Amino acid sequence: MYSGSRRGELALQLRTDLNSGTMRGIIVTQTERKQRLDICHACEFYKKETDSCGTLRALKWKGDLVEYDGKEYRLCGCVMSAKSVFKTFGCPIGKWGRLVTERDLKPLQELLNEIERGRVKTKVMNGIIDEYNKVFGTNLQHTTCGKCAKQIVKEIRTAIQEL
Repeated sequence: MYSGSRRGELALQLRTDLNSGTMRGIIVTQTERKQRLDICHACEFYKKETDSCGTLRALKWKGDLVEYDGKEYRLCGCVMSAKSVFKTFGCPIGKWGRLVTERDLKPLQELLNEIERGRVKTKVMNGIIDEYNKVFGTNLQHTTCGKCAKQIVKEIRTAIQEL
């Protein structure tokens, strides 16, 4: 878990990224966010005191196990005012879904597999950036900057793992 100052740094970086438009492709519209939050706030599993889906994840290792619509689910324990912002997240019991799908990310996964086979070539990295732009609605420029490429790959891997 992050320390208070580290969480503050992360929140500031996120706010900076949102304001600069860096993350605009993975952020839902205000209308979509309001719809998601309205659903959360009406949900029987929503915890108003922590703004979380079940027990706040920081207070419990795993999310609460619940029964909903005849099936068993594990709640996420996320802070919903934060989670509801991102297209890559969905409700753990299916009341609202992610807006970036596994199908959207498949071309990115294939390109990432090429990276694992060896050094990233400019052509491959350009392909990754092109696919990233399509999926996340961004307009990143082609780059040979290793640090930039690693950050893009990290973001893609995170999105894929969350599916």
